[in-house]
Amino acid sequence: MAKKEVAIGAGAIIVTILAILFFWKKAVAEIADIRVENLVITGPIIFRPHEFDVGNVVTITVSVTNYGTATGSRTIICTVGGFEAQQQMVTLLPNEQAFISFEITPTIAGTYQVSVDGLSGSFVCNEV
Repeated sequence: MAKKEVAIGAGAIIVTILAILFFWKKAVAEIADIRVENLVITGPIIFRPHEFDVGNVVTITVSVTNYGTATGSRTIICTVGGFEAQQQMVTLLPNEQAFISFEITPTIAGTYQVSVDGLSGSFVCNEV
């Protein structure tokens, strides 16, 4: 009878370990992995890339993709000239992609540094 009790105890331990591994793997695998990529700066003048006139709307666009296996949310912040210009919250399903745009209208001539989630670029704004 002692052998039977040992066999049942070992089986229960193995089943418990397998259950822990299964649920741990499932919990670890289901995470959102949201990445910001492809910073593009555009405006109304297409023959002068990244050079615009004061008062023109400059559009800053990034692609945001969830490479994870769970739905996730993230706040995307756009800074222009070192100051936070705008922010947007995005929620994405697994493997979903969205394009987020920020519109800026510079009122002073100069060179503007742009940063969106670690991606950077610049544009020049000329006096009219």
